[in-house]
Amino acid sequence: VPVPVDATPDAAPPPLDAAFGPNDPAHLEALVDAYEAGELDAEGFRAALRGIEDDGRPAVLPAAIEQTRLLKPRAEPYTLDGEARVAVGAILVIEAGAMVQLAPGAHLIINGRLYAIGSDEDPIIIAGDAGQPYDSVALRGGPNALHRTHFSGGDRLLVSSHPTNVRTRISRARFDEWVDVAIDLAGTANFSIQDSVLGIDSPPEFGGEIIRARRAAAIDIEGNLFGARRGYRDAIDLQDCTAGEPWPRVNHNVFLGGEDDAIDLDRCSAFVDGNHIRGFRPLDLDRMQQGINGGGITGDGDIDLVITDNLIEGCYHGIGFKNGARPVLINNTIIGGNIGVSLYQSAVGNPAPHGVMINNVLADNLDFVTGAPQDVVLNGRWWRSYNQRDEVQATLDAHDNIFASGGAVPEGERNRADDPMLRRVDDLPVPGEGSPARDAGDPAPYAGPAPIETVIEMLSTDFAGHPRHREGDGFPGIDLGAIEAP
Repeated sequence: VPVPVDATPDAAPPPLDAAFGPNDPAHLEALVDAYEAGELDAEGFRAALRGIEDDGRPAVLPAAIEQTRLLKPRAEPYTLDGEARVAVGAILVIEAGAMVQLAPGAHLIINGRLYAIGSDEDPIIIAGDAGQPYDSVALRGGPNALHRTHFSGGDRLLVSSHPTNVRTRISRARFDEWVDVAIDLAGTANFSIQDSVLGIDSPPEFGGEIIRARRAAAIDIEGNLFGARRGYRDAIDLQDCTAGEPWPRVNHNVFLGGEDDAIDLDRCSAFVDGNHIRGFRPLDLDRMQQGINGGGITGDGDIDLVITDNLIEGCYHGIGFKNGARPVLINNTIIGGNIGVSLYQSAVGNPAPHGVMINNVLADNLDFVTGAPQDVVLNGRWWRSYNQRDEVQATLDAHDNIFASGGAVPEGERNRADDPMLRRVDDLPVPGEGSPARDAGDPAPYAGPAPIETVIEMLSTDFAGHPRHREGDGFPGIDLGAIEAP
């Protein structure tokens, strides 16, 4: 599996016309403004910082950082033993190659701004001791930018609760060895994390969820690699997203497995596109405990979702929504699990979910005990704590899908049970020559309550990033499933 953080080198530096300047707040703030405005790219920003002399102040960070300050790389790390606050209006700038060592329980609070722009050769290290973790690095102001920054050894590695009118951008970062959560988003918005690696160097049983959000909006999680989890730990857990705000986007990530869920969306409408999810299932299915039931993409409550071009393999249930949720599933491939798609009520009398399925391929989804085919299950009887009384707990509109596991085919035009003839190309399941999935899809995109322009954008490329043929607002000749045949 490719690691996104090392996929491409940073851009070459542009020519610098201005002198590097002094180590004072005004000059540092001017550099940050130039970076924000696009006048300096990441390497240009790093080059400008390299030309500034060290201020020579002690390596122990003070409790109050009242003015903009630059932390340059030194032979020994900067240290924080208790709590430090960066004041409103001040910027903590960390140069590539610098290291900040946080003592047990230490808390770095950014009321101003944080700019930590590392490089391939010289990442920025913000670290504690996993056995005695620091409390958190908390973003309460902004905007903030973190690039090639490595966090490890904290209770909550990074917390964002900044106002919704500012943003945080994280790219090509790493997060490892936390206790509670790697990234905690609380009542924040305009937060993006891209092309980063999370939990790869952490034991699967160590630490809680990877990304957790409560009452957040306008979150972009794209192009990241998520390490395996064990126990009651989702990889991404988004809850109670702010109504009326832009939906979160969870796009083009790779998830390497777990016992609970890859993407859990409780009371959180979202766009979910082009993710590779595999191996989310409990280690011991004979002992059903808590909510550890191995879901790929899951959710709960009165929400709308558009889920496109995801490849989901080997999960206990690939996609599962309950209690009034309204997922729209388009061009997904769900194979080799125990349940393909389940819509259900967690308890008798809860609102029934309603799903839409168009252009999907489901195959080899078999009950782990009986081997019975389970491409679509419209009840929650498969988990003992859910509604065990009602046989039908949801409604489904489905057309132009392949349900090839061998069971009953859901009603709907052009639904079929044909073998999709998937073959592995670069380890991806692609419809082979003569496959009934080829050129068989409904070309008209369906968005439900979501903006149709967004759904067209999502469908314009397949899971592998290959462009689909488009005419107007449609995709004539579109294949079924997440991956177009060459």
